Amino acid sequence: MGRMAQFRRSGDGVIFTLPIEPKRRTELPSGLHSVNSIHLIIPLLYPLQQLRVQLNEANAEDAEPIEDLFAEKAAEQKQMTLMSHVNYLAQNLHNLAKQAHALAAKADKEKAAAATAAAAAEAMAAAKGKQPQRPEDSTSLPQPFSKEKGHIQVIARPPEWNVGYEDDDVEDSYSDSDDADDGGAVLGGEGDDVRAPPSADEVEHGTMISFPNVELHSIELLQISLLSLSVKCERCKTLNDITGLKPSVEKATSCKKCATSLSAKFNQQLVHENSARAGFIDLSGCKVADMLPSTFVPTCAKCSTPSQGLVSVRGETTANVCRECHSKFTFKIPEVKFLYVSPGSLPPPAAGMRRKQEKLGLHAGDQLPERGACAHYRKSYRWFRFSCCNRVYRCDKCHDQAEDHINEWANRMICGFCSREQNYAVEACRFCGRSVIGRRGKGFWEGGKGNRDKITMRKKDPRKYKRIGTSAATKKD
Repeated sequence: MGRMAQFRRSGDGVIFTLPIEPKRRTELPSGLHSVNSIHLIIPLLYPLQQLRVQLNEANAEDAEPIEDLFAEKAAEQKQMTLMSHVNYLAQNLHNLAKQAHALAAKADKEKAAAATAAAAAEAMAAAKGKQPQRPEDSTSLPQPFSKEKGHIQVIARPPEWNVGYEDDDVEDSYSDSDDADDGGAVLGGEGDDVRAPPSADEVEHGTMISFPNVELHSIELLQISLLSLSVKCERCKTLNDITGLKPSVEKATSCKKCATSLSAKFNQQLVHENSARAGFIDLSGCKVADMLPSTFVPTCAKCSTPSQGLVSVRGETTANVCRECHSKFTFKIPEVKFLYVSPGSLPPPAAGMRRKQEKLGLHAGDQLPERGACAHYRKSYRWFRFSCCNRVYRCDKCHDQAEDHINEWANRMICGFCSREQNYAVEACRFCGRSVIGRRGKGFWEGGKGNRDKITMRKKDPRKYKRIGTSAATKKD
């Protein structure tokens, strides 16, 4: 969704602004008719913390009950992805509005019933001549806060947090948390090296590579140790291979045709059952075309031992045995997808040496030498600029005699009568109108469109009555 115009992302990577189109906008309350976007609030510890949403361009009285219902639904369905939650909100916004309205009506009825019951109790007490006892008139006084049991609720430390600590350290940490005034968990002392997790902006830029529907059997993690790609040059659209890309190591090369500088850098991510993203690729001067056979490192799901590098490619099933517990594991990558996220962080390629422009010494309006004809084609009054080397020759045979490569199709020509360069034309110059293929409309060939039917051929044509298959010896006889 990053390619949409309304997509926004906060600097801390917590709040995402996403466009939304409700399914049945007409059934929504009047305060929600103008909803076109939402704020998706993803906590840093998601899914340990609760997912929330805010409706933009909406009335607060109508939006807040729906936001609370969505938070409850998201807490119940933790196995759903973030995109599934957004789709659920877009498809069921009118249903959530109806549920919120029903809950509000039910709450109003309960309040009315409570008020009616209180009024009835007061009436009965007045009839008996007694003053009714109200909750606020109760003689029971609030008890002061106890020092031993205050308003701070201590949450037990998860067992995986105790790895690497002694028992005394664990008890000290619990005692410190009990005496804390702010109720927060004590993460470490002053001398501890507490590093914040890397920001997503440091990794998520460039082109994302993902493996949808990846099949992992007895594998908990899969990572790419050496990535090989087929890239397309942005200048000449030629396919080039960049092999042996190591994580976080930039590799530079050049196009095999136009010599444009190409560079690539691979930022690795781990593939597991809940994530199909393999990483992000920073490219400069080229775009990703396909993934070539690359080296993968799977981690055994039983003993968590990384295996040795295995070469695999799309559509191939790779199997091996763990070196530690000797259990068999397999993985298969049915397809590979590339998603352009941002231009990347690599600098643009430096401009290489430009080819020297060929100076022909021509002047517009003057004729070419011999009107552009050559020994191979006497009636071809033009020169050609070939796309393979961007040089000018009289014909393809003249090109092959002078160059060391095979000619490619010429896309431009120079008229032999006016010396003006132009796009390739079949018959006539676009400036002076002269025919560049000899006498147009006359002769047997007529530029490849001649008449070869002897019935409709004119009588003065010598080929009309010429015998076919007559050899030289027959003519002498």
